[in-house]
Amino acid sequence: MDAAEVQPKRGSLARGNQRRGEESVGIESQSVTSILNHVDVGGGNELADQGTNHCQCRANYAREEVKRSPGYLLDEVTELYHKLLDRRKFMLSDLKPLKSFFSEEQQTSSHTQPQFKLTRESEGRLRKREMALIVDLMQSLRPLSGFSPDDMFTLFKQFSGQFYFVEGCYRTYLNDGFKKNSFTMVTGEIVSLDKPDQFFERISGRMLDPATQKRLCNSLFLHAMRDLVEPMTVMKMTEREMLAFNLILLYSSQNATDLGFDQQNALIKARNEVLDDLHQYYCDNNIEDGEVRLGTLILLMPAVLDWSYKRREHSLRARIFDFYNTDEIWNELHELH
Repeated sequence: MDAAEVQPKRGSLARGNQRRGEESVGIESQSVTSILNHVDVGGGNELADQGTNHCQCRANYAREEVKRSPGYLLDEVTELYHKLLDRRKFMLSDLKPLKSFFSEEQQTSSHTQPQFKLTRESEGRLRKREMALIVDLMQSLRPLSGFSPDDMFTLFKQFSGQFYFVEGCYRTYLNDGFKKNSFTMVTGEIVSLDKPDQFFERISGRMLDPATQKRLCNSLFLHAMRDLVEPMTVMKMTEREMLAFNLILLYSSQNATDLGFDQQNALIKARNEVLDDLHQYYCDNNIEDGEVRLGTLILLMPAVLDWSYKRREHSLRARIFDFYNTDEIWNELHELH
């Protein structure tokens, strides 16, 4: 199944009812709720108290019994993500060093990015603007509407890097990066993992020796290829699944350890809504292995959390990936709002 093959039937994103023909991902089918309780350590027993089994698609499922506010959460975040892509395209075309890549003959669709090389300075400006786009998306999410600026910043510090990483892995999968041994950044730049030295020389200012470059490449890129890009390729992940996966990460207890009890409960409720929406998406589109696909998404969570830990560790050691100051970005955006 192609990444854009399966789309929900409701809302402005409707593209009809389609049926998958691919084989299921090779993991054992089991209760997604039990998997999530096992994976999402650090959140206490709150999830264990939730009696819902999100993965069982019953034949007598009664939609009228499901109480939802207008507009399903995944429909909303899909529309927000498409707006982010359009804004990113404009952002890239507006950045002077990249204007030559956006001539009339090279115009791309709103959901694709051009291929180009960056300088260290332009990389820093792009990363700062990317964080601004992620903040804007977070502030537009309905479940976070009642969060204070401090609580939002707590989530932003964790989630911004995770979203950037997951989207990069998703774009790498779409570009067949696992076979080509290349990683696609969210800006469209493609980093060849056969020759990553140019990339590391640029972002480090030529301060790293070859051995350090190799360690960074192994921990950041090869880890991503093995633990996330390959599973995405095997399951032929859809855009909606990628966004649902990001929301599950955003609402996870690991990102909520510094929040109050009410905020943590709000995140648990929001995550359950995401799981319900994804489960209904599979049922609506007759995706027979939806239970397995949902379980696969949850089992991929530790890979992202492990990457986040390693990224912070390398940032503290080398200080080469901090192109932006999260506190300064948040303060600037908070003043604008």
